[in-house]
Amino acid sequence: MVERQQFFVYFNNNKALKDIRSIVHITYVSEKQKYLVAYCDKKRFEGFKAQIEKLQGVTGVDPSKLPHEGIYFDEFEPVK
Repeated sequence: MVERQQFFVYFNNNKALKDIRSIVHITYVSEKQKYLVAYCDKKRFEGFKAQIEKLQGVTGVDPSKLPHEGIYFDEFEPVK
């Protein structure tokens, strides 16, 4: 099984969005708040990050902290 890395990319304009789409698979885009959520192989993340940060209009790339926080969903009770 391939380990995946979720990350967030912050951008200024839609041209950057078009360029990012050619590099990685995007799962969610918020054009109003100017960020997107994407996934890639965990081993290739650093390469993609460097490639995306070089694009004009990109203000930042942050990896998701979800796998590092130790969140266990079975501790929560369902809402009735």
